[in-house]
Amino acid sequence: MTPDQAESIYRRGLIAAQAGRWAEAQDLLAQAITARPGVAVWWANYGLVLESQGDVPGAAQAYAGALNLDGGLAMAMDGLLVMAETLTAAGRADLAEGCYRRAIALSPATLAALVNAGNLLRAQARRAESAALHRRAAHIEPDSWIPTYNIGNALAEMNRPGEADRAYRAGLCLEPSRVELWANRPSGSRAPRARIGDASAALDRAP
Repeated sequence: MTPDQAESIYRRGLIAAQAGRWAEAQDLLAQAITARPGVAVWWANYGLVLESQGDVPGAAQAYAGALNLDGGLAMAMDGLLVMAETLTAAGRADLAEGCYRRAIALSPATLAALVNAGNLLRAQARRAESAALHRRAAHIEPDSWIPTYNIGNALAEMNRPGEADRAYRAGLCLEPSRVELWANRPSGSRAPRARIGDASAALDRAP
């Protein structure tokens, strides 16, 4: 098959997909990819077709294939992360973790992959691994309070209240009004005078 023929078959596959003829679209796109496997966006659209048919593992593989060719292809990364979330909701944490690991390996600075993977691991009580991923997220996005909040949660569950409090305080330096950070600070890690100071400050902020 010539490159022009593969392009023509790919376009026919897109037309079939737009018309909702998913099986036909899948077959045509697979033919085009077999002839020209090095086109990232073709893999990404193949993933969309598989996703539309409920083939979550197949779609994840297709999105990852696209990212192997072009790590900056946003539609492929978005698709892979959606598949990870779908697998998490379906109770397939093992497959979801695989998707997140693949996303991180292919694009290490993808904040959503790091944060979501960290939250998935924390839900499995793998808190040290979770905190490590959230620290990477904090390094990538130092102006966001979310990674420090998640680090604090993991540390608090590891019975390390002093370190957890430092993480929450770092988040409060970025977003002083976040209720989550104030609520989760481990009060037992601070001296009574400090806790009284917090209460006074809260009263001062009250309307």
